[in-house]
Amino acid sequence: MIFTDKLIYIHMQKTGGTHIASLLSNHFNGYSSGKKHDWLTDYDTEKYILGSIRNPWDWYVSLWASGIENRGGLYKRLTSSRVKRFKRYLRRGNLKSIRNVINNPSGLWSSTYQDYKDPMSFRDWLKLVCSPYRKQELGEGYHESSISNFAGFMTYRYCCRYLKNWALNENEIKDIYTLIQYDNDNNLLNFTIKTEFLESDLVNALKLAGYRIDNAVIKQIYNSSQKKINTSKHEKSSYYYDDETIKLVEEKERFIIEKYGYTPPFLKASAQMH
Repeated sequence: MIFTDKLIYIHMQKTGGTHIASLLSNHFNGYSSGKKHDWLTDYDTEKYILGSIRNPWDWYVSLWASGIENRGGLYKRLTSSRVKRFKRYLRRGNLKSIRNVINNPSGLWSSTYQDYKDPMSFRDWLKLVCSPYRKQELGEGYHESSISNFAGFMTYRYCCRYLKNWALNENEIKDIYTLIQYDNDNNLLNFTIKTEFLESDLVNALKLAGYRIDNAVIKQIYNSSQKKINTSKHEKSSYYYDDETIKLVEEKERFIIEKYGYTPPFLKASAQMH
């Protein structure tokens, strides 16, 4: 998380958070506290709370592409040596994680992280990520949460970071309708930055948080869009999807798609031929 004198920014993976954190640090004396992707536990704050979100179809492409570059906690969990992980969890006495290591087919996952120009590899990976038979391998407690029965990994990460007391109540959420109600009652965010409009949304959020920003700083924020960091190399989302995988994301991330008004990538006829 990033703190300034007026706001708190909670960073969800693959939603432009590194770039936002850099801007807050460079221009508003922002500083980090705890781990990069921690969530807020002390809700007694008068500070303006920001989060960030991204089109789910783009989010999955970015998550996969960062794995091809050997980056990200998910990639490491899915593909790392069973022996090393087994020893690590054995030292910790973590029996659940040991069981997941034994059952995790790391070679299967590794085969989907080969070439960012191969849409079939992405589709194979996405089907594994969304499979009810593979969800325990994703980690982070996803498979133990009741929402894994109807919602995807992105929605789960969103809920962990942006909904109050999630860990205490998540297993009471049995379907999308109770999730929507819980979100209405317990969402922490005062403003959600869409990655697609990152710079303009950030400027608006800062003003709402109480900052008076001079034009020189605003210009620097807008110009920073050409210097984003921690981005993964990949093609446009429409290159990777077909009708089946578009519908898969639409089903799994329905909550985010409807809440933020996202639409799927437009597929050219050639995309179906890959």
